[in-house]
Amino acid sequence: MKHPLIWLGLLAALGSAGLQAAEVRLRVLETTDVHMNLLDYDYYQDKTTDQYGLARAITLIKAARTEATNSLLFDNGDLLQGNPLGDVMAKIHPLKAGQIHPAYKVMNQLGYDAGNLGNHEFNFGLPFLRQSIAGANFPYVNANVHADDADKGSARAKHEFTPYVLLDRQLKDAQGNSHPIKVGVIGFVPSQIMQWDKAHLEGKVVTRDMVEVATNNYRAFGGGNFPGLTATKVIFDAPEENREVLIQYLTGFATQAGQPALNPSADGNWRLLPVPGIKLGFLSASGASKYVSQHPGIQLVKDNGDGSALFELTK
Repeated sequence: MKHPLIWLGLLAALGSAGLQAAEVRLRVLETTDVHMNLLDYDYYQDKTTDQYGLARAITLIKAARTEATNSLLFDNGDLLQGNPLGDVMAKIHPLKAGQIHPAYKVMNQLGYDAGNLGNHEFNFGLPFLRQSIAGANFPYVNANVHADDADKGSARAKHEFTPYVLLDRQLKDAQGNSHPIKVGVIGFVPSQIMQWDKAHLEGKVVTRDMVEVATNNYRAFGGGNFPGLTATKVIFDAPEENREVLIQYLTGFATQAGQPALNPSADGNWRLLPVPGIKLGFLSASGASKYVSQHPGIQLVKDNGDGSALFELTK
């Protein structure tokens, strides 16, 4: 459970104001919740598995990069904990000075662009976390964990980790011309880590809640039984859907800034690419079934009978 935010800005200079802006396509790749499953191996059952494992994802990452001229690769956290291998590295055979964590021996070879800290990164304490990510050849970001300087009267004054990074990258257009860009990456972790890992974190760090423009009503009213999320946290209950609130906000912002009105309609500027041999499925409300006929690339797999249904991308 983590909250990354990646923003991209093209700062390409085309040499002449009279030239048309070049179209640059960028593929964003992400791994998440690896939980130390570096191999396709189930340590609990002592046998191989085809259900997970970074080793299996490596083939897909390489294939995706081969197909795209421009790509970026990020990890979204919950990496260092989750199976016996993670426990061994943290408790049985802890890292020695200068030793690189096995996860980063693999990930450094893959050339990640940046990583975000998940809540499970804190399960083994701050010293182990700092020592582990020091072995990454790519930057880690977190903007809402701060040093606890309460004794000095300046709590939350200092970021415990790098809050954000600006990556300098070169992207190529269809004609092979190179364009410099800045890629901004900022990451957040749930503030509940102060409860979940209190023994490791109390008195050492504090967390700052993330500012939200709109929140999912289900979560805001306590759905999912997340700590601290109850109806008492609801400031205003509006009849509009979250997406409508965001559309109104962005449209109003553009108008005030003197920019053209935003068109929120789908324009097909991004898509999920099918992976050969892999079925890409997702859960949604069962009511979405009546719209499947309008989208030939989606098919209903199963109505779960509880208000949800499983769908699959077919192309």
